[in-house]
Amino acid sequence: MGTPMEETPVAGIEEVVKLRIVSRPEFIRKVREIIDELGQKMGFASRKIGELKLAVNEAIANIFKHAYKNQTDKPIYLYFVAKPQQIEIVIRDFGTRPEPGQLKTRDLNQLEDRGLGLLFMKKYVDDLSFDFSQKVGTQVRFVKLKE
Repeated sequence: MGTPMEETPVAGIEEVVKLRIVSRPEFIRKVREIIDELGQKMGFASRKIGELKLAVNEAIANIFKHAYKNQTDKPIYLYFVAKPQQIEIVIRDFGTRPEPGQLKTRDLNQLEDRGLGLLFMKKYVDDLSFDFSQKVGTQVRFVKLKE
């Protein structure tokens, strides 16, 4: 449940790590450890690894809170794809999907303690996309470039 389901080298160029966790906060640490290990193995700067961890951490926290309404037994699938100059992470949940209008960053001049997650996700990765094409849930894709 908190361990990689499969680790498969693809044509010697890509490495794909698949992970299934449930919606409990203690599993976020495992996800961060995988990002650390993968980023170090690929020679990413520690700053870039930290940014990717922050963005992914925020996405998972949003899944816990918004998609699964703090239920602690719901599945989340993560796919870590190592390519020569980038790390791609895809996160898939099966919860309540956000309304398209909800996916916007807020004005930083507003004095609120919430609503910064999407801003951080966009700021700390090179590409961020959402896929709502499945009947249930959401898929989020992050790309972090090495250089």
